[in-house]
Amino acid sequence: LTRFQALRPTYSPEQVTFLFSGSLSLRKGVDLLAAAFFRLSAEDPRVRLMIMGEGHLEPHLRSLLGSNDRVEWVGFKDWDHLPGVYQHAHIMCVPSRHDGWGLVVPEGLAAGLPTIATTRTGAALDLIEPNCNGWLIPAGAGDALYGAMKQAARLSETDWLAMSRGARSSVADHTLVNGAARLIQVTRQTPRWSRLVWESPTAFTRVQLVVEDDQAVGLRLKLSGKEAPVAQALSPGERAAFAEALERAIRSARQAAF
Repeated sequence: LTRFQALRPTYSPEQVTFLFSGSLSLRKGVDLLAAAFFRLSAEDPRVRLMIMGEGHLEPHLRSLLGSNDRVEWVGFKDWDHLPGVYQHAHIMCVPSRHDGWGLVVPEGLAAGLPTIATTRTGAALDLIEPNCNGWLIPAGAGDALYGAMKQAARLSETDWLAMSRGARSSVADHTLVNGAARLIQVTRQTPRWSRLVWESPTAFTRVQLVVEDDQAVGLRLKLSGKEAPVAQALSPGERAAFAEALERAIRSARQAAF
């Protein structure tokens, strides 16, 4: 998360920019976000929306929001380019109907963005503290999403800065691994789909870090003769840190289990 922690978004009295980052799908709830923003933009001329991602709902979303000049269609961005988009936002929106973890939540918090997320998103349940770093709303509840966005748009500079600091501090010591997890799950995602490709009991999983010329060039999870490559989008340094965090999580799970 270090590349997001380095960002410094700033408060603006002239506009409030909401950011969505993910596949444009029903599971991610982006249709609910579009409807909520449509309502809010009719009431508040300062609000803006950035939609980053691709997916089958894009034609529907454009039919609803396409003529709104306060919506920016960012499209798909590689992981390395995400911080440059986050830098221009004020509030992160993660309205997923269901999401196993939701990496975008700790990314947004690390960037200092107060975050609106749902009770069906694992990272939100772990990390969101209402009135401190964001809003936790029921999944699929369009009115609740609209209400949270309306509150976010009305934050004073003092309140936004306090929530931004709360967002950063809530993930200051966070790693990509939940050390108390009973299961390790690996999800493969593209802008159009997401599927579970690996699941194993944490206590029985082994980690293999592949090192060449003092660089962590690969990382694999292993269990009972099966293996899966992970963390392929990370830099060598991030991959090594991720492997270390996985090892700690596995040790913690083994101590709890045995």
